[in-house]
Amino acid sequence: LKKLLKLCIIYFVNLIIKYKVNKIICYSKQIKDNYNFLGYKNKSEIIPLGFDKKTFFIKTKKKLKKILVISYFGRINKEKGIHVLIESLKYLKEYRWKLLIDSEHIEDFKYFLNLKNLIKKSKIKQRTKFIKCNHNQIANFMRKSDIIVLPSLYEEQYGRVIQEGVACGNVVVGSNIGAIPEIINDNHLLFKPGDYIALSVILKKL
Repeated sequence: LKKLLKLCIIYFVNLIIKYKVNKIICYSKQIKDNYNFLGYKNKSEIIPLGFDKKTFFIKTKKKLKKILVISYFGRINKEKGIHVLIESLKYLKEYRWKLLIDSEHIEDFKYFLNLKNLIKKSKIKQRTKFIKCNHNQIANFMRKSDIIVLPSLYEEQYGRVIQEGVACGNVVVGSNIGAIPEIINDNHLLFKPGDYIALSVILKKL
């Protein structure tokens, strides 16, 4: 009943403001589809956000390394699915890799502690390093990385870290949800949200 009431309010408010809107700029197809549903098909347009090419670039050609660097950049909360990435790495213990986790923005401290416990239980603590990097520092860490994973469990609206990571010389793997598949656009690098087995298979191939 609460959801129905909420939808009715949105519907009637939308009717009032609809004719006052000239143009809506959307930065992904997923966002445009939502506005199309609300009746803005002829008033909405897709203009991707892009990224800062002066910050995100490859300094030198990457050489083949003995140890692969797998990274996560973004907010720390359950909907970002970082635990899915950790679970997948349990199946890659025979390979030489290390994991970098960006812990600059911890939104759920309880979840962060659970991640640390999961890392310990998975016996990958020695291979895992938590880093803190703001927007100005993140490119340097991306250049040290080889594979970036976006294991999101919710409808990501854009995922600019994908473009930034590729610009710094990474292969980016992501869950098939929201606008992530729009940007990655390669089924071999996409997996069902929460499916850590499928993610481990992709990482093994890489």
